[in-house]
Parts: sequence; structure tokens; C-alpha cells
Amino acid sequence: MAASFLLSTLVAAGFLAKAVVSPVGDRSAQAVAPPANPEAMQAVAPPAEDLLGRTIVEVAIEGAEPEEVGPIEGVEGAPLTRGLVRELIAALWATDLFRDVGVHALPVAGGVRLVVRLDVRRRIRAFEAEGNDRLDDDELRRAAGFVPDAEERPDLLDEMRGRIEAAYAVRGFPNAVVEFRSEETAESGRVTLIAEIAEGEPIRIASVRLAGVLVFPEPLLYDVLDVEAGDPWDQPELDEAAERLAAFYRREDYLLAWVPPPVATPHGETGAAVDVAFAIDPGLPVRIVFGGNEHVSSADLAVIAAFDDQSVFDRAELDEAVERLVAAYHQLGFPGARVTWDVVEGVPAEPAPAGPFSDPGAWAVGVRAADPFGPVCEGGLGDAAEPAPPSPVWFLRFRVDEGARLGVSRIEWVGVTAYDPEDLDDMVFENLEAAIERPSVFQPLPPGELGGLGLSGEDRLPAAAFPAFLLEWGPEDVYLERAYRDAAVRVEERYRSDGYLDARVTPLGPLTDPEAGTIRPRFEVAEGVQSILAGIGIAGEEALGEEELRDAFLVEAGDAVNERLVEETRQAIIDLYGEHGYLFAQVEREVEFFEDRTRVALTFAVTEGPQVRVKSIEISGHSDTETSLVLGTLAFAEGDVFTPDAAQESERRLLRMGIFQSATVAMVAPDVVEPEKTIAVQVREYLPQSLELRAGFSTAEGARASLAYGYRNLFGYAIGFHLRLKINYQLFFLGNDTFEAEFRKLSLQDQLERLLVASLAVPYLPGLGGLLATQLDLANERDDEPFFGIDRSSAFLGLSSAWRTLLSYSLRVGVEYNDVARFQGDYPLCSSELPAGTVCMSPADARRLRTPQGVSTFSVVRGAFTVDWRDDPFNPTRGLYFAADAEWVRSFEPVFDAGTGTTSFSNLIKATFQLTGYAPLGAGLVLILSARYGQVFQLQDGSRTFPDRYFYLGGSDTLRGFPQESLSVADAPAGLPSAGGDVFLVLRSELRLPLGDTFGVAFFSDIGNVWREFANIDPGDLRYTVGLGFLINTPIGPLSFDYGFNILRREDWGESIGALHFSIGSF
Repeated sequence: MAASFLLSTLVAAGFLAKAVVSPVGDRSAQAVAPPANPEAMQAVAPPAEDLLGRTIVEVAIEGAEPEEVGPIEGVEGAPLTRGLVRELIAALWATDLFRDVGVHALPVAGGVRLVVRLDVRRRIRAFEAEGNDRLDDDELRRAAGFVPDAEERPDLLDEMRGRIEAAYAVRGFPNAVVEFRSEETAESGRVTLIAEIAEGEPIRIASVRLAGVLVFPEPLLYDVLDVEAGDPWDQPELDEAAERLAAFYRREDYLLAWVPPPVATPHGETGAAVDVAFAIDPGLPVRIVFGGNEHVSSADLAVIAAFDDQSVFDRAELDEAVERLVAAYHQLGFPGARVTWDVVEGVPAEPAPAGPFSDPGAWAVGVRAADPFGPVCEGGLGDAAEPAPPSPVWFLRFRVDEGARLGVSRIEWVGVTAYDPEDLDDMVFENLEAAIERPSVFQPLPPGELGGLGLSGEDRLPAAAFPAFLLEWGPEDVYLERAYRDAAVRVEERYRSDGYLDARVTPLGPLTDPEAGTIRPRFEVAEGVQSILAGIGIAGEEALGEEELRDAFLVEAGDAVNERLVEETRQAIIDLYGEHGYLFAQVEREVEFFEDRTRVALTFAVTEGPQVRVKSIEISGHSDTETSLVLGTLAFAEGDVFTPDAAQESERRLLRMGIFQSATVAMVAPDVVEPEKTIAVQVREYLPQSLELRAGFSTAEGARASLAYGYRNLFGYAIGFHLRLKINYQLFFLGNDTFEAEFRKLSLQDQLERLLVASLAVPYLPGLGGLLATQLDLANERDDEPFFGIDRSSAFLGLSSAWRTLLSYSLRVGVEYNDVARFQGDYPLCSSELPAGTVCMSPADARRLRTPQGVSTFSVVRGAFTVDWRDDPFNPTRGLYFAADAEWVRSFEPVFDAGTGTTSFSNLIKATFQLTGYAPLGAGLVLILSARYGQVFQLQDGSRTFPDRYFYLGGSDTLRGFPQESLSVADAPAGLPSAGGDVFLVLRSELRLPLGDTFGVAFFSDIGNVWREFANIDPGDLRYTVGLGFLINTPIGPLSFDYGFNILRREDWGESIGALHFSIGSF
């Protein structure tokens, strides 16, 4: 088809010139195309001028199937010319399908008949083998050098045959014979090459022998070799066996052991077998030691050397380790550091040194130089020798000459006029600050690096060997050559961002002062001229207005030419078009310099392309989900304009339903420019059901059993049903006779503790595109504690929505029922000050007792609203977060308190507001400021707030420095401390400093208080805390360990000096 296209194009375009047509036989003409350029095509006989100009009435193909060539258009009906024949031959030759092309012209009635004779080029599509046993097909392909679609040529087949037979010879089959045959495939011109292999009889191993100093028992070494008499003489496998044996010795601390490839000698006169001998030179046990290092520990140097159980410890590998050690010292600011290695024989010090990779015996007087890389087995391949006395070892010594750590006296700038050199110094130092390696003190030595090397020293590593912690090293203390070279690039980028487009910054040789221990880095700057934008234009825009496009500009006339901002502006224009569905829009920047290059005219040339609309939607992966649900959840429909934002929002909606593990929305054939595209929606479903059953005993709960069942996708519409049932019966009272007596008085129904929770979630409501979800929650609980018994039931119907990731809101309406009975006995709140074994009330139980005692029923309406402008919801560094929530609570009937004999009711609104801001300060520092305010509004005279609806302060999320919910209200009645009030105010600030990528510290201050009455608010009552925190970054937010100090604590209220807090998540 390629040939026909080219021919029709050439003919239609009129590229017809004179061709040479010659007679062949009886009034026929022939033209033959050599594989050289078409201009060299010559006729082989004098031209038959009487055939030229005649009409071509037929074109016939010989030597190939017509479908291989395709229709030859534009030739029949055309007059025969030399140019037409030449172009026909050239077009056929260009397809690369034919080895030879010839065109013959024969006179026929009414004109000329063209006969195209072709020799089809056969290419090898696949390679297969028959009769092979020793080598599999993949090994044969590699041995033959097979390349798919190579042309089948005799010389290529001979080469492949020789390579395969040579591969068999080294595997012990010198008599292998290879023949080839080819089979046609369904694809024209493509064949499968089949190698017919007769492997023949191999040369076999008659005996295996070990020579040299063995050290270990021969049976053990033969097991390691795994080579036996009768095996084929497979040289690659024998080489692997030798390396396997050497690796065994290295694992046993003979790190410099050498086992060369085995030697084979003919066995007998037939040549059908060989005797194989392995020569072993184990040397002595090796200890790796470092000396001369002062600023970096030997354990750290061992890690940098990067030896592991794959190391072979030859000269090349040891030299590479030296290069790594030197590079590490240079990186740490020792430009003159040098490292050498050698091997000496000596006796280890006694007792063994406490530190790893060090031994005074390695540097003692009397050690002898050793040459572990000399000739192996001085006795030749004789019998195994007796091992030497075991006391000496070889020390593989790395001698370190750290040299002086040079401090930077100052930086010298040559040719700088546009900037203050001190500003450039700061840029260089910032680059150096990032380059200085400061591993965390909590980072352990990578485990297992030298675990297989025994005497090498890792067996004596302490539990946590830390890399050098260089906290005291700053940019002015350390000269890092590479960092200074990188800084030159950064300074050059600074120049270019300010319009100095031709600026060049070149590091010069530094000047050193050995006596002062300082170095002076130098840079030469060729600033060039500053280019200013004289004007910015737009060309080619039609769909979007110029004013809208200019709003996306990050540069304007009069600015210095900043290549980065120009490129970002170009991308912003593309993104803007993408937001309107012009997904194939292209924007090129055209720059025109004025003569002196001080002014530049910038034009953004726009090629809009088509506005993409949704032609159809293809959904896959939704075997348990209705197609209509997926379609209804998408942010677009057929016929709509398709945008990246719509795709992203659709993916978010699909995942939010909770039935899909993953969801992707993308165009089919995204590289093909079309005004209408098919959109592929691919989802991956969770398993629809889950079931969990548990049973057992515990001292706290007695006999217990639980069931949890969930169905995610009822009826294929993402309706989720979840049921949790937990039942337990108290058996153990641990000597608490009061609790046991109260428990025995209860009915069996109340003795049987239970938790029943059922929920029905509908994340998709028809017609709302997945923007609104609803959920029904039912709960019933019975709990018996030593201090109280409680029955609680609730029913809530909720609506929730999230608009993009910015805005979310929810509304829940329901009923709460409580029946709380306080048991006899007065128990203290649990604390570390109580004697061991004291029965006490946990903070969780104390919070539950805030529920009104007796029977109470409340109607509840809860609403929440959040706006999230943060860059990362888990670990934000910039942005704002606003949250507001309110709860309307009304008691159905007055609540009778049996303890006081009084009744009371609630009709109130409890509201809370929070605003938090995050601001990056550079160098990884983040400042966080937050304000929270809450108030309870009584809607009816006589209404009161029950303790379970109070605001409580103290803890990691309010005032750090006070234990959780322990802060007394400022207007405590009768001056007695009492937690919980109707109004609170909290102002918090925190400065976070990173310590590497994983850890950080925080300095914080919290201010606030809580009041029982709004009228009693007094700024003078505010409480103040300050503190320090340690952070560990995790994917779900930082783990925070904070200690806050209570400033001006009230000892008369029993307040402590501070409190430790733990939290996870954003501030």
C-alpha cells in the first residue's frame, strides 16, 4: 500500500520525466532498478523509441502477490515515458519489501503492457528451535544474535549457524550440528526461522579435584561446587562453580580468596572426557580496618565503601571503594583528602577492640606486607595442602589522610556590576547549605551491608551506629567543590531570570592559604546586556479574547526577560485553553531582539485546534456496578465540552462513593487531533462484601464475641450497608465487691453489655452527579462500668457534600436517648499519683458520665461547613483553612437528676469557628497561626447546658501545657476549679523547623481560656503556655510529641508545671 500511495502521488503531481526503455526479445522493453539512487538507473539495451508515448493498457505483477504491492494507481491509461518507469521503480524500491525490481514493456493491441517483476525480500519474524536440550530457545536466540525482521540471507544464516555451534562447543558439545529451515507466516514476506539441532554426544567430566590450601573439609567444598563426574564439560557452568566456591570463602571471612577458572586435561585417548581441577588460594582471614580518620567514624566509612555479600574484593573493586571514600570526604569539605589501601599480615589485638572496623594490630610494628593477588597455589595443581597456623590474619587497610578542612575566607567575584556581591554570596551559601549532608541522629546504619563478612567487623557494630552528625558545619566552614560549581549555575540562572540572557558564570581556581586553613573561591562573570520586554503580543487567538488571555500572563512590558516566567506564561495559556476544552492548543513563543539586544518583542503564537467534545463514553471494570450510576456520577455527559478539570472531578466523585479502589478518566487516542473524542472511564472495584467474626475472654470485658458485616454496593448503586454487633458478659471483678454487688442487682438484659451499630449509606443521589450523599445511622449500647451503667440509643439521618477539594458541608438530624445510673462508691480519677492497684475512673469514663444522669431524650441537628485552601491537607505548608460547625440540641422532656432531686432541660445552639493560616518562611520553616472561638446560645429561659455539651480546654488540640480537658473555667463558682464552660477562645502559634526530610522540631505558644458565662469574659483571664515539640513526618500528617509549659500556673487549683502531648495530623 505504501508503494501504491507513493506511485499515485508521484503520477498525480506530474513528476514524469524521460525514462530509458529498451527492447527485450520480440518488441519488448525492460528497465531494471539497481539498489543505488534512481538517477543511476540505466537501460541495458538501446531504447525502443517506438514504444515510448504509447498508452499503458495493463500493469501485471510477477514474483509477488498483488496484495503485497497494492493497486498501482495513475499508471494505466498514461503514456509510457522513461520518467514514469523510473518513478515506478523508485517507488517500489523505497518500500524495502523487494530484493530486486524490474519493469518490462510489451506491445499489445491498443498500447503497451507493463510487467513488473519482483523478488520479494524475506525477513525473519521469529526464531524457534527443534532438538535442543542443553540450551533453551532464549539462550539460542542470544547465541545466534537473532534480531527480529532481519533479512533472510545465506551469509546471515551461516553466521548464526557458526555462533550457535560455538555456543554448544563451550557447553561441552563440540559435535553439535545446526541446520535451518524457514516457514511462511500469515504476514507476507515474513518467515519463522527454525533451527534443527543435533546436539551429539558431549564431552563429559571424568573426575573433579581440588588443589591448594583448602582450609575447610573437602566434602563441604564439593557440595558448594555442585559439579560431579559424568556432567557435561560446560565451561560457563564450571566458571560459575568457581565463583560459587570463592563466594563461600568470602562469606567465611576469607575476603581475598581467589578461585580461578578450572583447568581441564584430556582423560584417555578418545577425547570424550576430561579431568577438571579447581585451584584454591584462600589466603588468610581478613579484617577490614580504617586508620587516620578523625572526623568520620570507621563504621561510616565502611558504609561508604559499600562492600556487601556480592563484592569480589579484586583490585578494581577496592580502587572503586577508594574513589567513593575520597568523594565522600570531598563532599564533607576536605578537598585534600587522600585514601590508599594495602594488605598486611599480622596478629589481631587482644582483647578485641570495642569499635568496628578498627584494630591496633593492623598498624603494629612487625606486620608484613602481603600480596593476595599474586600467583595462585605456588605448588601448582598438586594435592590439597595443609592449612597454615590459624593465628595470623590479613588486614585490608584503608589509610585515610583527611587533610585540612578548609574554611571559606570570602568569595571573590570578577566582573560583577549588576548585583551586590554579598547578595550573590548569600545565593552561594544557600546552595551550600542544601548540599551539606546532615544525616539525622535518628538514622541508623543500613542493616546487612556487611552482614556476611564476619570478621570484617559488623558483628561488633553497636545497636545504632550513626553517620557523622555535622550540625556545627555551616557553609562558611566547609569548602565543597561540587557545590560551588553547582552554585555557579544557580547564579547564572539568577542573571538570566533578570534579563541578562547572555550571562556566563565561570568558576576560577580557588586560592588557598594553608597556614590560615582557608580557601577563597573565585568566580568570573560575563554579564552581557540586560534585555527588557518592549511589548507582548498574541497572535492566532479566536475562541478566547485577548483580555482573558492576558490575565494569564506572568510577565508584562517593561519587565526584564525572564525565561522561566515566559515559559510558565506559555504553559498558562495552554492550560487556559484546556479549561475551555481546547486540548490540542499549541502556543509558541516568538522572540525578536532589537539591534542592541536591550529590548525584546515577545509574541505568543496560538494554534487553537478544535474544541473537544465528548463523542461517547466507554466504561470498563464495573462488573458489580450499574452503568447508569457511573455515567450519572461523571462531571460531563455526551456532547459536553471535555476538560482536564472535568476528568479530575469525575475521578474524585467516583472514588468518593467508596466502591472503587481506583478510577481513571482519559481520552481514547489522546494524540490524535479530533473535535470529538471517546472518553474511557476505567474503574477497579472493591470486593463487595466483608465479614469478620471474633470471640474470646478478657479481664476487662469477660466473655466477648463480635460480628462485623459490610456490603459496599447493594443493587449496583453504591448503597452501602454496615452492621457491627459486639456482646460481652462480665466475669471478672478483680476484688471490687461493690461493683460486683451492683452488677448482680441488674437484670440479665442489663448485665449483657452490647454495642449494635447499623448504617445505610447512599453516596449517590440521582440527578446530583454524586455531589450529595446521605446516610442513616442507628446505634444501641449498654455498658457496665464499676462506676455506672449506661443505656444509649441514637438515630441520625445525614446529608453531606464536597465541592471539589475546596468546600464541604454536612447536615445531620437525629434523636439521642440516654439512661445513666450511677453505682454506689466514690472513685478517684486515674492518675500517676495514685497507688498501684487503686480502682479509679479513667478519663474516658469520666467524659461519659457528663451525660445527664437518669433518663434523657434529645433532638439534635448538626451542621458543619469547611473551606480548605491549603496546599496539602495532611502536611500543609501554605494556605488557609476555615471551619464552622453548629449543633441545635433540645430535650423532649425535662431531665430529672436523682442525685439532686431537680429537673432541667436544654434548648440551645452550640457553635464553633476556626481559622488557621500556614505561611512558608523559606529554608523549610513554616509559621502556623490559628484562632478558635466557641459559644453556647440558650434559646429559651431556664435552658441550661449539660456537661456533655460544654467546651473543654487542655490538650494537644487546644491549650498545650494543660492535661486533656483539665483547664478550669475562669469564672469558676466559689473560686473552686471546675472544667467545662459555654464560651472559649484559643489563639495558637507554631514555628516548624525541618531536620531533614523525616524529622522536625516546633516551637509553640498557646493562649486562651474558657468561661461559664459570656458576660464574664475578660482578656485578663487568658492563660498562656509555651513549649517545644518533636515532629516525625508521615503520609497522613506529622506525628507530634509536644511538651507545653504552663506559665503563671495556679498552684491553689493543683495545676502542674506542664504536660506532654501526642497527636497526629495537621495543626
